[in-house]
Amino acid sequence: MTLKEFKKLWGNPKTTVNLTAVAYYAKSKKYYSFRTLDWGRRMDSFDEKTEPYTMSLEIKRIYTHADVLYIDVIEWIEEEEDL
Repeated sequence: MTLKEFKKLWGNPKTTVNLTAVAYYAKSKKYYSFRTLDWGRRMDSFDEKTEPYTMSLEIKRIYTHADVLYIDVIEWIEEEEDL
């Protein structure tokens, strides 16, 4: 499921979202690193027109804590591992 698809399903547009990307090498599927994409942002602020890349990312994991929605998405790295 992509972030775009999830946003359509999520019932509360005012939910605070912390969004992190977990990166993997595309060729070997091995873990590369992670990064924070957004922190403390409202669900309704994510927009496909201005952020098509972010909205197209596949969700890896979703969890909640203290009324905050934590979403991990997957990023694929095209570079070779030995660079």
